[in-house]
Amino acid sequence: MGAIVKFVTPEDAEILNKYLTSDGVVLVYQAMHEETEALGVENNDDVEYDFSEADILVDVVTDPDHYFMLCMHG
Repeated sequence: MGAIVKFVTPEDAEILNKYLTSDGVVLVYQAMHEETEALGVENNDDVEYDFSEADILVDVVTDPDHYFMLCMHG
């Protein structure tokens, strides 16, 4: 599997860090807020969820020992 590398500016990192967690996150866009709440799920709820068919895979590189960095060294 391949991946596109995107360099993140400090301003964008601040926004992304509001949403991304190391435990995994499901982002619910505004158009789906009411339907999600109707299921009894509220913002910031911790739910059991299997990411087996995630729409997007994201890896966040924050230090030189990150797996991505090790892979790129060959």
